[in-house]
Amino acid sequence: LKLFDILAEGPQTLAQLAARLALAEPAALRLLQAAVALRLVQPRSHARYGLGVLGATMVGNRAIEALVEHHS
Repeated sequence: LKLFDILAEGPQTLAQLAARLALAEPAALRLLQAAVALRLVQPRSHARYGLGVLGATMVGNRAIEALVEHHS
């Protein structure tokens, strides 16, 4: 998943993220809820999501990306 790279472009709505991640909206919502709980993503105004405090450090970190892809 390229969630952090997508959010690095700016806040996105659930529908936008679901489409870009090729996920159904309920699946994208579960992913976002988990990421919010971990402070990787944070809710923003106008029903959008943006990078959280910890998520910003994930942008461009290929080692973490490889780890996540390996375990998905």
